[in-house]
Amino acid sequence: MAPAAFQMAEAVASFMGISSISTTTDMEARQSLSPHQRGLSFTKIPTQCAAKFSSPSALDNLQPSPAEALQELVRLGFVKGHRGKCPSCKGKLSEPEEYQYEGHLYVRCCDWRRQQRFNVTYFSIFHGSRMKLPDLLKLLVFYARSNRLKSPKVSDAMSVLCSKKKHMFGHLEGDAHTIRKVYVSKTNPEFQDEVQDALRRWKAQKPGKPEPKYWLGHVRIVGIKARAAATVVVVLPTRLVPPGPSPPVESFVELKNSGLAGHINTDRGRQSLLHSDGAQAWPCLVSALGKPSVTSDHVSHSKHEFARTVAVKRRANKRPAAYITGTQSIDRYWQTAQDFIPATLHAKHAKEVNPDLYRYLFAFVWRYQLPLAQDFIQALADMC
Repeated sequence: MAPAAFQMAEAVASFMGISSISTTTDMEARQSLSPHQRGLSFTKIPTQCAAKFSSPSALDNLQPSPAEALQELVRLGFVKGHRGKCPSCKGKLSEPEEYQYEGHLYVRCCDWRRQQRFNVTYFSIFHGSRMKLPDLLKLLVFYARSNRLKSPKVSDAMSVLCSKKKHMFGHLEGDAHTIRKVYVSKTNPEFQDEVQDALRRWKAQKPGKPEPKYWLGHVRIVGIKARAAATVVVVLPTRLVPPGPSPPVESFVELKNSGLAGHINTDRGRQSLLHSDGAQAWPCLVSALGKPSVTSDHVSHSKHEFARTVAVKRRANKRPAAYITGTQSIDRYWQTAQDFIPATLHAKHAKEVNPDLYRYLFAFVWRYQLPLAQDFIQALADMC
């Protein structure tokens, strides 16, 4: 691969969430293989760390031609519309063909006055990448077959949290979590509203005492998780507190403004029980719903109570039942999400919260909720 093409591939790899791709030539790679392995292409992607289901690819056989790579990219849905109308004149387009550059395919406007050529990647999200089609396919297959619940080395900017309503019911767990802490000075221009709010609270609680030299900002998220089912995650506003104390507790106003209550199924035939960790905002949120089908229960983390068995009264002709209240399921979910976000990722960028934190978070939420039988590369293509 030429140096310029490799730099462009690195840029696309960074966009897709891969730190680098191989620059080894066919001959160099085959010399390093055993005689038995030389019958296979060096582009065969190992699947020992892949997802539960990975669709076969043209890369599993030999080095694909540009036409074969384009056929698979079209089948997956990454390239769309190259057989439609000309983007300039809305006329007909020719069949894909090679032109000047090896590994690329172009379609040409059939109007004899124009005859403008378009790279087939023009009709995809990779417009302007200048990557060869086999290399682009290699990149996508490698990315899709990597372990989806381990974070890549750079930001996964493609994966976003879908904002569809998830009407959850049954045993639900609600909790807030701090993913990072940021140190904020009093003169930080990006946090002036938060600094003024923190100063008002400080003067009301500790009048006469000197104000802190800096503030500690907690980057918080809040979510509701159905046990062994879907999860809805929302980003809370960053709240500043003096350095030292525990993270701020989520308030009823914050939960109400987050819209989480709209994801709970309040139909009469759907009984829901919301478990929390002792924060008073969650029972208040359930009370504000005013639905008899939604109730709440909680443990007290401040008293080191993390789970409690609660007996349920049943009719005389049935066995006694019980359930375990607590937030053990969503706490484990937060821990897995925290492990997904690289520890080396800075919490601040240009005096504000690093947006890559949220990209990693939303990438994890999206990947976690994919069905086990979902083909990862097809799920990526569906977003394009």
